[in-house]
Amino acid sequence: MPGKKKKPVKQGRPSPYDPNLHPAYAKALAIRGLTNEEIAAKIGIAKGTLQEWIKKYPDLRDSIKEGKGPADARVEMALYKRALGYEVEETRALVVGNGESAHVRMVDETRHIPADPRSCIHWLNNRAPDRWREKQEIEHTGKDGGPIEIMRMSDNELEHRAKQILSRRTGNTD
Repeated sequence: MPGKKKKPVKQGRPSPYDPNLHPAYAKALAIRGLTNEEIAAKIGIAKGTLQEWIKKYPDLRDSIKEGKGPADARVEMALYKRALGYEVEETRALVVGNGESAHVRMVDETRHIPADPRSCIHWLNNRAPDRWREKQEIEHTGKDGGPIEIMRMSDNELEHRAKQILSRRTGNTD
């Protein structure tokens, strides 16, 4: 039939994405703290391919997101503990006595890990950025809040103006 158009044939190999395998595997890797780039490498695909799959397959996207939640929470908790300081229980070997009467005794101790100021700063920068922002924004304005006026001067005008300013500072009226 001359009026019928042929359907375009898809070219290229089919996607190796497996909905029964990849979402669960990617989630397990995300729980371990791997980045998307590292997840892609473990699956055996390029990072760009993983990004395409995340856009195309909601089950994969949701699995990775769910997996990253617990890993992120563990890091947040570790940062929080470092920001405040914490106690840790340790057992150490203590040599008691000397010579032939020396023996080893295991001693349980509580060691204090002091607060880390950098962890405090990082926490506050992210949790209360309005009060703890490292970047300060300073806005400069011209007269009466208007735009700053930029004057164009020749070298001679600039030299004359500089002399005027200097003479005012030194008290010369020449």
